[in-house]
Amino acid sequence: MSAWRWISASCLFLAGLPATAGELEFSGFGTLSAYRGDDATAAVRPRRFVVESSRNGDWRWDGDSVLGAQVRWLINDSVQAVWQLQAADEVDRRWQPRTEWLYLGWTMSPAWSLRVGRQPQPLQQHSETRSVGLARVTVRPVSTVYELISNTPVDGATLSWNGDVAGGSLLVDLAWGRLDLRTNSGRAVGRSLYSLAARWQVGPATLRAGFSRGGLDLLNSPLEALGASLRQPGGPCLNCAAVFDDRLKTQGIVVDRLTVGQTLAWGPWTLDMEVLRRNSNSVVTPSADGWYALLSHRWGALTPFAAVGGTRYREAPLGLQVAAGTPPNAAGGITALDSRLQARHDRQIALLGLRWDVHERAALKLQAEHWRSTRDTRTPRSDEIVLLEGSAGWDGRVNLLSVSLDFVF
Repeated sequence: MSAWRWISASCLFLAGLPATAGELEFSGFGTLSAYRGDDATAAVRPRRFVVESSRNGDWRWDGDSVLGAQVRWLINDSVQAVWQLQAADEVDRRWQPRTEWLYLGWTMSPAWSLRVGRQPQPLQQHSETRSVGLARVTVRPVSTVYELISNTPVDGATLSWNGDVAGGSLLVDLAWGRLDLRTNSGRAVGRSLYSLAARWQVGPATLRAGFSRGGLDLLNSPLEALGASLRQPGGPCLNCAAVFDDRLKTQGIVVDRLTVGQTLAWGPWTLDMEVLRRNSNSVVTPSADGWYALLSHRWGALTPFAAVGGTRYREAPLGLQVAAGTPPNAAGGITALDSRLQARHDRQIALLGLRWDVHERAALKLQAEHWRSTRDTRTPRSDEIVLLEGSAGWDGRVNLLSVSLDFVF
């Protein structure tokens, strides 16, 4: 039975349970945001899947702006259906509304519950609220960690257990599913995604840990055409065929993610920390580590905050070998390709910001970030930092200023 048939059958079973409430709840959320980068050489954008970017002080409105609407149907005392739509300017939709959540939830007992359908993979602090700006103090989740993990919803099932353990409240989520993701590198189809996550809350402290493993196939990728051209007999690259088969898989990609986090609240102070380690068998999704620490202080309607973080990529050089007699331009292109495929985008960030709760359902935020590239300032790239071919003179530093209005309704 295919995944969608299994999900559909489960949904029909749950929907067929006797209805006693039938209550509908409507809600929504949104963010109106603007950002600007200050560098004349390197452009910046808040997230890698944002279409446009800013440089030389240009203001843009497409980075974190989003509009979402949700309907929740309480079918009976133990079964609910949830449908959530979101619209944002990203490479795969350009403001077209997309179903982010569409699932049936069944509370089987006070301890056990099940969700079946389209839903987020429950791994991190902001996994389910990544697009809801009012649910966090910062303009966006800190990118040094959250840009290493996809926000694409998963079509599958999540089995949850909660109970009292060691003087605290423990929640465990076991999830399985598939995904369909469109990126700048093509379309990625997840063959199987598994995750196990736990959250333990005791007093003012919350500890969380999660592990996921997923198989991906990248379809219609320009990397496939590039690999085919470099595999030609007598070409300028001597070992591209072997290296591509070993390090540049576009089919059968396997990615593991391990995340650990902590939230500690005392009085008006809150300290959030998260660490993520990503392992992959392909440089298409390069192995990397990310971390951050965020400190905030609630002072009436105002919450100033500060954070530091970093991202480090762990891909070794591919060791592409240039054939003797290759023209200098072609030889230089192969050397540059080796650097680009390693994704040597290590960086550190420091940010300061202020949140002002102007209403119980709305908040204004101002956030200034300083990004510093710690490894490579020359290789062209197109992630949160966009460095075009032929750009020169970038000192590896750039500032990002963001303002946003978050609201719920």
